[in-house]
Amino acid sequence: MASVHIDGANTAYRQAVRDGHAPLIEEYRAKIRAGAWPRWYVDALCQPYGGITPEQAFMFAKLHTLAARGAIGIVPIYVGASPGRDCDRDGNESKTSVLPDPFAAWIDPDQSNDFYGDGTLRWTEPIEVASGCTCCHASSESTLWVPPGSCSLEIGTCPASRVLLYVCDSGSVARWSYGQDRMYLIVGLPSPIEFVANRRWALESEGGAETWVEAVKAAVGEQISLFGVRPTTTDKTRPARSPRRVPDPRKAHTHGRSRPAR
Repeated sequence: MASVHIDGANTAYRQAVRDGHAPLIEEYRAKIRAGAWPRWYVDALCQPYGGITPEQAFMFAKLHTLAARGAIGIVPIYVGASPGRDCDRDGNESKTSVLPDPFAAWIDPDQSNDFYGDGTLRWTEPIEVASGCTCCHASSESTLWVPPGSCSLEIGTCPASRVLLYVCDSGSVARWSYGQDRMYLIVGLPSPIEFVANRRWALESEGGAETWVEAVKAAVGEQISLFGVRPTTTDKTRPARSPRRVPDPRKAHTHGRSRPAR
């Protein structure tokens, strides 16, 4: 499971090159290098060890497309410090011991290169998530209420293909990238469960993979499977309980640091 996303990215890239998309992928890669998107945004979606390869630039393009179309949202969570190395588990646990409500993090003391990540992030109340490309200056299309849940936490470097696999498989993942003092919850909309269900329907309707598990593994290698995702219409009425409003990532980076709720 640890390398399926790399194999899928390589397969997808080779097919894209055969289809004549190499110039477009290289354009994405050049834009990343030139700073076309905020550093926090690129690092959250794609911070691979050793730099961004053409294959990972292609995976970033897929994630960026999902964000731009409102299929995923990105929620900033103030930590106040950037993460240490994986071996500094105690230090990372201390830094994440007090997160803004309703978030809480757990750092795995026995981290390994598997699908379960470096820990877990959970949120105990519904959160309001902006859909649309929140890294741009344009206003978000809408906001959606995401119910309480949890997801894997990836600390430090993480290639875009791994982020994409998390999103396709479980509907969400949290990223705490090197050099960033915030975590970013990347969450499928209108909710992680519905996002995965919609992906399952799309993959099964296209045929090919015999089971959903195999479809998820194959998703990273299927161009058509991950492009063309559209946000699902949902009831935007507030939940009965009082949800916690989460700041827009653009405002968090435009107007300075947001402080944890007291």
